[in-house]
Amino acid sequence: MGYFYNKVLTLDDGSKHEVSDRDADMIVHYLIKNDYIDFDKHITDSYHEAVNNDSLAPLPEALVPLTNQIVKLIGGIFNPKDLEGMTENDNKTTPNPINENNFKRKEFLELWNRINHKAVFEIKIDSAKLIAQSIQSVEAAAKQRNNNFVESLSYKLAQSTQRDTISHEELTARQSFDSPTTSTESADISIRSQVKYDLIGSLSEQTDLTRRSIVAILKGINNAIFAQFKNNPEAFIREVARLVNEARIRMVIQGLTYYTIDQTYPLNEIFVSNQKVPSDSLKVSRHVFDYVATDSSIEQRFAQELEGAIEDVAVYAKLPDRFKIPTPVGDYNPDWAIAFNEGKVRHIYFVAETKGSMVDADLREKEKYRIESAKCFFDALNLKASEDNSLAGQAVKYGVIDSFDELLKLVG
Repeated sequence: MGYFYNKVLTLDDGSKHEVSDRDADMIVHYLIKNDYIDFDKHITDSYHEAVNNDSLAPLPEALVPLTNQIVKLIGGIFNPKDLEGMTENDNKTTPNPINENNFKRKEFLELWNRINHKAVFEIKIDSAKLIAQSIQSVEAAAKQRNNNFVESLSYKLAQSTQRDTISHEELTARQSFDSPTTSTESADISIRSQVKYDLIGSLSEQTDLTRRSIVAILKGINNAIFAQFKNNPEAFIREVARLVNEARIRMVIQGLTYYTIDQTYPLNEIFVSNQKVPSDSLKVSRHVFDYVATDSSIEQRFAQELEGAIEDVAVYAKLPDRFKIPTPVGDYNPDWAIAFNEGKVRHIYFVAETKGSMVDADLREKEKYRIESAKCFFDALNLKASEDNSLAGQAVKYGVIDSFDELLKLVG
């Protein structure tokens, strides 16, 4: 697939990466290995389903740092708009200097000192509880689908009849057959092939659980559900792995504990002056940079609202991608850090995540888990602050919001 060669990707930190021949070959091999492309090198429904469910198979280790860009690159085959922002035109960007007055404000430096802590996390999982919850998830999914846990394999028949009399023009235009009729047939017997499926091994590999735990889950599910494995082995493995992983991540978050360590991010490494931003970025006056580069209309409107809240907001920052919180589902970069004028609100310091919807069902699984992890992280910071008399009253409030009005409700 020559589409992947000689592409230059713009990474989250603004740096560039040229897709080498080896990178491109690894991408193609990855797509083939996971049945994400067919024999005609077209992206399969399995790939689209995995993207929508946030359950793509892990990329080769060397490509993991490029995950977001590679997913966009593959998506660009079908929708060129997916590639917007991955390449850069110097004529459409502008340097973004630091606003020194805001950057050195006491309110911002105090806020930064409160959130500038690296941390490690510990996870405790009850294996027996995970097995039970995995079984419940599989059986609930089957019940929701009227006990059709996975679709049986089907095939399409097309029939047509060649006409007795054919003109030269029809023959040249390949119109010698009547319009075909089609029908879809389902197999009433078990589908067998020469392919041997290692059910336990595949599930163990895709869920990071031991073979013993996988066996316990498979033994625990209803026999009628387990019998569907032979009707569509690949779909069965994929669906059980997805449900087990969701149950596992839910338990990971429930058993997650953060511990702050004596390491911080150097201020000048996170807030780097004069990095280029799109030329249509919002020009602002109370942000730590002269411009705010937003990723959506929600973010742009929120930045405008912060700018207009002169009496309430002292200073704010769109947190650079280099500021990350480690979570069990990957590093997380919160959107905003906001310092309010003292005496105006109950919570002076706020870290916000802006979303178009705050309803759990509308958020992708990884987004939900990263947000839940961030809550645990800031709880740990606040616990440490409560033990230090000099930090009394400096708790950081964290939340998901969709507007400045929603923010004011949370800060009180």
